[in-house]
Amino acid sequence: MLDTPPDDAFDRINALAARYLHVPISIVSQVDSDRIWHKSRHGLESSEIDRERGLCASAILQGEPWEISDAAVDRAPLSTR
Repeated sequence: MLDTPPDDAFDRINALAARYLHVPISIVSQVDSDRIWHKSRHGLESSEIDRERGLCASAILQGEPWEISDAAVDRAPLSTR
């Protein structure tokens, strides 16, 4: 699925999630060895970012749900970087 073309089904679900959760940005991402690629994005222009800059890799390494109130100030735990 990595690097596949846009998919209307993912985009519709993503837009619904953003609207339901009242958030400006919603993404469906895949974490690769060196990047985070966005299969679907709502409210975001970039299609991928470096893995080091993203929160996805840190989130999947957590043993429990991880809520981020403000991604601009909340940082990933150092043990997961």
